[in-house]
Amino acid sequence: MSAETTAPRPTGIGEGRGECQTTLKCDSRLTTAQQEVIQQAPPKYRKLVRQALQGATSPRRAIQANCLTCTHYDVAQIRECVVLRCTVHAYRPYQRDKV
Repeated sequence: MSAETTAPRPTGIGEGRGECQTTLKCDSRLTTAQQEVIQQAPPKYRKLVRQALQGATSPRRAIQANCLTCTHYDVAQIRECVVLRCTVHAYRPYQRDKV
């Protein structure tokens, strides 16, 4: 089969429609739901969320991404989080040092 007759396989957001956001790197390892989470993240946090979902970041940054998505990217809510049953509650970012 020649390259001219082979259509490229669509990947990324809009999979199946051949679309992909130019601001995001498409990654066929991510599910459609994960790609939607990345797309819904504010531009400031998209890279962090994508790396966390791919497993390509440190545990600290992965926890930060988890907390940000949980609180809809509200840092104040992370500081005041009262979900004590959360497995990363003790490690959440943006905590003030207790003296």
